[in-house]
Amino acid sequence: MDESDIVKKCATRMEGLNRVRDGSTGAHDSLGYDLQNIVAFCKQNNGYKMLPVSSDLFIDSIDKDTLSNLLHDRIDEITISSGDQGVFIFDRGFDSRDFINHLVSNENSFIIRGVGKRNLIIDHLELPFAQVCNSVPMLYRHP
Repeated sequence: MDESDIVKKCATRMEGLNRVRDGSTGAHDSLGYDLQNIVAFCKQNNGYKMLPVSSDLFIDSIDKDTLSNLLHDRIDEITISSGDQGVFIFDRGFDSRDFINHLVSNENSFIIRGVGKRNLIIDHLELPFAQVCNSVPMLYRHP
């Protein structure tokens, strides 16, 4: 699952335009639309096949709760239709407590590329993410 953007540099009057983060420059000053893409990788005899699952385009009038509910609904639909097979993989920005709680309550397997400034709660103690990572023995490394 990946959030992206469609930047419309020359557009000023298109319905629903919003200030978006331009993935090419990192700046938050471009007009466009936020986009949420979900793809599946299915194992085949000769490797993996990438299949589109959904692509949602968001306009400026959508609120955070609606966006969160839509994402939860997509996760639930995928969980049910796949029989909860596979692993969800997310980039930074999906590491909110609300979202992680939803995945855990669904018993979904997941990997989230976390934001380094986040904290984790371990045995009712809040610790910096980096400190927790350094305390876990890593059996494998990928350079």
